[in-house]
Amino acid sequence: MVEMLASLGEQNFEEIEAELAAAQNKKKTGTRRSQPRSASEIAAEISRNEPERSHSLQKLASRYDNKTFLPTLRDVRRFLDRTGVSDSKPKDRRRAALQVVTALSRVSAQELDQLAASPEHETESDYSVLAREIIGGKARSSGN
Repeated sequence: MVEMLASLGEQNFEEIEAELAAAQNKKKTGTRRSQPRSASEIAAEISRNEPERSHSLQKLASRYDNKTFLPTLRDVRRFLDRTGVSDSKPKDRRRAALQVVTALSRVSAQELDQLAASPEHETESDYSVLAREIIGGKARSSGN
């Protein structure tokens, strides 16, 4: 078939095969969806500008990736609603990583350190701990 195409046009057999191969490769690479970045990758990028918070932010991001921090999508959505980062409802935890890490980067350094120092397996959910820290921080700052 390629030989017939070559005989019809001005191209030779090798040129047509090369173009077909290029078209197949282009089609394969063009249909791939890019995977969302992990929370750890996002935290590494954000923490370049804030080296004093880097360790705590990286630790929480790693725990997020391992589902030991905000383990369920429901926890993620509540956290984002409380922090006011997003009005949209993320469809999965992986895609919400950017919003979560952004919200964590806005928390005070002290609160971030407290969250990072909290044990990974507590009797209450990570969301509860985080919500208490955020609300407690607001109550402390408004009381001064």
